[in-house]
Amino acid sequence: MHVFLTGGTGFIGQALVGAERARMHRVNVEGTEAVLGAAHRAGTKRVVYVSTVWALGATPPGQTCDESHRHPGTFLSAYEESKVRAHEVALRWRERGLPLVIAMPNGVIGANDHSVFGYFLRLYLLGAMPPLAFGGDAILALVDVGALADGLCLAAELAPAGADYLFCGSAEPLRSTFERWRRYPGGVKPLLWLPRWLMWPFMGALEPLERMAGLPAFLSRETVSVSRASLDYRADRARRELGWSHPAVDEMWDRVIREERALMDRRKGFLARLRHVPVAEG
Repeated sequence: MHVFLTGGTGFIGQALVGAERARMHRVNVEGTEAVLGAAHRAGTKRVVYVSTVWALGATPPGQTCDESHRHPGTFLSAYEESKVRAHEVALRWRERGLPLVIAMPNGVIGANDHSVFGYFLRLYLLGAMPPLAFGGDAILALVDVGALADGLCLAAELAPAGADYLFCGSAEPLRSTFERWRRYPGGVKPLLWLPRWLMWPFMGALEPLERMAGLPAFLSRETVSVSRASLDYRADRARRELGWSHPAVDEMWDRVIREERALMDRRKGFLARLRHVPVAEG
């Protein structure tokens, strides 16, 4: 029997009110405690826990890291802190004898994404991406959602208990990712990259307006904060031990944007096309 557990990544970068932060803690930390405790009591033969690279923290400038990296102990967001605490819960259950495999994906990319990246992409495809940007120097190794699903299945079938695996695509600066989008029809092409200190108050003013429009505050001060972190990780162990593979970056974006456009074309109105489609409606 295999158990997969994840708290999701949709909140990263979004400005959260108190109730949302409390709910995040209940889901990510208390939920992990409850499910892994139940798996331990049931004598589950193997558990695959889906954590995140945020549990290991930002990578040092100029360094590409693997599973041995350890979180520095400072947090850029409530989401990051909750996932670090949840990861600590998982490690404690492993120490108690739970046969646990931990999977740590980088930022997950796919159509109908409810994270900040998904909203940015839909803004671009709607022709509404502002000509201003920030955090272009942050390095990410975004992972395709389909490739990640394959990796989790491989971990469930092949990984020995006690193993940790990163799942990452090719690492590149955020500036380069936005440059790739220029290949596709959409928003403003030239971007002015501004310092984070200048974007901070501007994003703070946008947060209540986004909520008034019924959107998550994805353009937020927290988005500016998390853009200070690079997540320059590599998935060599998963490739070597599990035989995992990941599509090329352009192949990944071709598919994601094709599928995203198809979903957006089914909806009417700017806000409806900007929002992700709830799974029950998709």
